[in-house]
Amino acid sequence: MQMGRPSVITKFAAKGFETLLRDEKNTLIAQNDADFAQKLQKLLENHDISAQIAQNAQKDIQPHLQSISYTAMLSDFL
Repeated sequence: MQMGRPSVITKFAAKGFETLLRDEKNTLIAQNDADFAQKLQKLLENHDISAQIAQNAQKDIQPHLQSISYTAMLSDFL
């Protein structure tokens, strides 16, 4: 996302970011392995959708990434 590329993530990876991440708008959120493969194929085959999701991700998510303290987030897991 931060690099201007569309992403496919799992529903587990999206936990805690529900207010930022929107399936089919600024990322693709897969519910299972088959769904992950299908969504990845969708990005690879449709460059317009891929570009739109990447653009939306940068617009919607980038401003929030600058305010996240990754050190604080990591301390919760360590």
